Amino acid sequence: MSIVSAADPPITITLTPAKLEFDLQPGETEAQVLKVVNQGKKTAQLKTSTTDFLITKTNSFVFKKPGHYSYSSSK
Repeated sequence: MSIVSAADPPITITLTPAKLEFDLQPGETEAQVLKVVNQGKKTAQLKTSTTDFLITKTNSFVFKKPGHYSYSSSK
C-alpha cells in the first residue's frame, strides 16, 4: 500500500504487508513485522492507528470506522 500526502513535494510511504490474517484461539498471541519505507526525498513523521478496511476484487481499499466489521481487530 502506498500513501501519498497532499504536501508539496509529495511524501510517498510504502507499508508491507498491507493485510495480515490470523486465526487465533482465545489467549493466543501472534507477532508480525510491518515494513515501512519512506520513498520520498523529505523526512516523514508518521502516526499509526487501527481502523477497519476491506480490499475489493479490484484491489481498492474501503475504510470504515474501527469496530465496523465483526472480525475487527481494532477493539
